[in-house]
Amino acid sequence: MSTLTTDYGVDVRIGKVVGTASGLRNLMDACVRRLSTATGSLFWNPEYGYDVRQVLNSEISVEILKDLESRIVSQLELDERVSKATCDATFIYPTQKLTIKIFITPFQDKTFTLVISVSKLTIELLNTSLNTV
Repeated sequence: MSTLTTDYGVDVRIGKVVGTASGLRNLMDACVRRLSTATGSLFWNPEYGYDVRQVLNSEISVEILKDLESRIVSQLELDERVSKATCDATFIYPTQKLTIKIFITPFQDKTFTLVISVSKLTIELLNTSLNTV
């Protein structure tokens, strides 16, 4: 199915200008929001969210990065629009930031990629792309 015609819902998008997001942009925003919300912070959905920033409050090891990747995949696959997710997390020591590359396959579309940068305070969407393979 086409990304332009697939209904991923509509949501409010708050930034410099308040607006709405629909289509694939809405799904991308929802995935990033899910990774910046602490687990259990929504009383109506206690399983929603995994704030990836919390990982930066401890020593980073290969095991912690693998656990982070697993938790991200599990969290994103809880979204009913996501069929499959995979990710690769990299810790950049000098800047104390994580770069996370996430591949998401929705149930009704082609796989897309999100690249996010994570610091102790922010989660920034660096890049998005729709994969043609």
